[in-house]
Amino acid sequence: MPQRRILHDQVHVWIKPPDIPGPDLHILRSVLDARELGKAGRFRFGIHRSRYITAHGFLRSVLAPYAGRSPEALEFGEAIHGKPYLVAEATPEPVAFNMSHAEDLVVVAVTGNRRVGVDAEPIRAMKDGRLIAARWFSNNEQAILEASPPEERDRMFFRFWTRKEACAKGVGMGTSMNWQAFDTSMRPDASASQGSGNRWWLCDLFVPEGCAGAVAVEGGPSEVRYFTIDRLPSRTSAEWEWKESLPGTATRMESMELNLP
Repeated sequence: MPQRRILHDQVHVWIKPPDIPGPDLHILRSVLDARELGKAGRFRFGIHRSRYITAHGFLRSVLAPYAGRSPEALEFGEAIHGKPYLVAEATPEPVAFNMSHAEDLVVVAVTGNRRVGVDAEPIRAMKDGRLIAARWFSNNEQAILEASPPEERDRMFFRFWTRKEACAKGVGMGTSMNWQAFDTSMRPDASASQGSGNRWWLCDLFVPEGCAGAVAVEGGPSEVRYFTIDRLPSRTSAEWEWKESLPGTATRMESMELNLP
């Protein structure tokens, strides 16, 4: 398989929109390993099982060209808090990745030898948004959320939520991290208030209408390149066909630098 390369200052973001179905599940199931198949089999409802198989088959298809291997040959490990990674023997060059899948939306972020986190969510009504924000959001984020017009509050909630989850997933700590200790409001004073730690770059993402998304990358500002489905795979292959989209537009999205563990 031809190898796909990524430059040090790039992030490749791969998007499967929610309105694009996957190939037959038996094709995707054929590239999963025993651990993934076991987890898929433990879902109680078929729709959740199908989404898991689609997302993880999609992930393997995306990563395979970077690793120079077939999707089914990829080997994954898990860090202490469960963040997956490609084992070193599986790739000729360092490849870091993170995946987000919510309902039928799947987003994968790929970098070289740098930690990365991504999150994307469909925007939906959050009746308990204020209670969640009080537990997880910084003071700045809570103030902006409260000041938002009611019709924009859910969108603003998920803008902050995806930013913070991208950071937490990038660090690899998830919800065990103190989310209130870092500020993703992107106010002028936000970067200066972060304290000590490793430098990260956080950027909102172009995601399908009705969704919110963000990517966090260890190090300085990066070029974000987007890829999306060009044509559905055949009924006999797990290969997806892609096209690069939105070239050069990432600089128009809000971004900031911040310190994280």
